[in-house]
Amino acid sequence: MTDEKSILEQFAAGNHTAFRELFMRYHLKVYYFVLGLVKSESDAEDLTQEIFLKLWTHRSRFTEVRTFGSYLYVLAKHTAFNYIESRRVNLVSLE
Repeated sequence: MTDEKSILEQFAAGNHTAFRELFMRYHLKVYYFVLGLVKSESDAEDLTQEIFLKLWTHRSRFTEVRTFGSYLYVLAKHTAFNYIESRRVNLVSLE
C-alpha cells in the first residue's frame, strides 16, 4: 500500500492491514514527539499506544480527514498535554 488516501479509506472501513501500514509509518514519529513532551520513555510508550488505540476506535472519522499527519500530530499533542495536566493535578492534590 502506498497511496495514503487509499490506506485511510481502507482504515476507515476497518481494514487491519491498512491500520498496520499507518502504524508502521507513524509509530516512531509519534513516540519521539510524545517523548519530547513527557520526558519519560515508559509514559511515551503508553501514550503512543493510547493514541493508536484512539485512532482505531474512531476510524470511521477518517473519511473526512484531509491531512492525516496533521490530525495525528494534534491528537498526540492533546493526549500528551492531557496526561501532563493530569499528573500536575495529581501532584498538587497529594501535597
